[in-house]
Amino acid sequence: MILVGVLRNNLMQFLESPPKPAKLASLRQRNILARSAALRANYLMLPPSSVAMRRTFLTRVLSDGSYFAPETKAMIEKERNRKPDDIPEIKNPLADSNTMDMMMDQAKKSMVMMIPQTAIMGWINFFFSGFVLTADSSRDMAMGAGGAAMMMQEQMPGQVDYVKLHTAEKDSLELMEAIRKNDSVSWVGEEIESRVLAMYA
Repeated sequence: MILVGVLRNNLMQFLESPPKPAKLASLRQRNILARSAALRANYLMLPPSSVAMRRTFLTRVLSDGSYFAPETKAMIEKERNRKPDDIPEIKNPLADSNTMDMMMDQAKKSMVMMIPQTAIMGWINFFFSGFVLTADSSRDMAMGAGGAAMMMQEQMPGQVDYVKLHTAEKDSLELMEAIRKNDSVSWVGEEIESRVLAMYA
C-alpha cells in the first residue's frame, strides 16, 4: 500500500506539466486589483496625503480601463457595437487552450489514481474470495455516501469578468474615503512625536 502511494506520487510529479507563463497584460489587469485591495486593507498605515494620491490614481485607472488586457478591451468593444436585438455570443470554454490544458492534467491525474486503485481492488478480490456478504435491503447503504445521486456534477469554470471586478474595486475605493470621514479613523502616525515623547519623558 505504501509502495503504491510512493509510485503514484512519483508518477504524478512525472506527468505534471510545467505551468505556462502568464501574459504581461493579463498580469497587469489582475495586479491592479491586488494593489487596490492592499491599499484598502492598509490605508491607516499611510499618511492621508499618500492615501489620497494613491486612491485618485487607482480610481482613475480602474474606471478608464487602461489596465485591461487586449482580450478584455476587445470584449468591451464587441459589447458596445452589439445591436440590442442581437443574441449575445456565448464563449465556448473548450475553445480556450488553458481550459484544455487543465482538463488534460485532470485526466492524467485521474488515470494515475485509477490504475493503482484497480490493482488494489483485484488484489483484495484475490485474497478475500470466498467470503460471503449478507444482502442489504437498505438502498442508501447499497449506494453508499458517494452514490451517483449524491454526487454533485462538476461544471466548467466561467470566464472572469474583469470589467465588473474593476468597477467593484473602484466603488470600494470610493467607499473607503467615505468610511474614513464618517468613522473619524485616523492615521497611525498622527501626532507620533508627542506620543513617543510622552512614553520616554
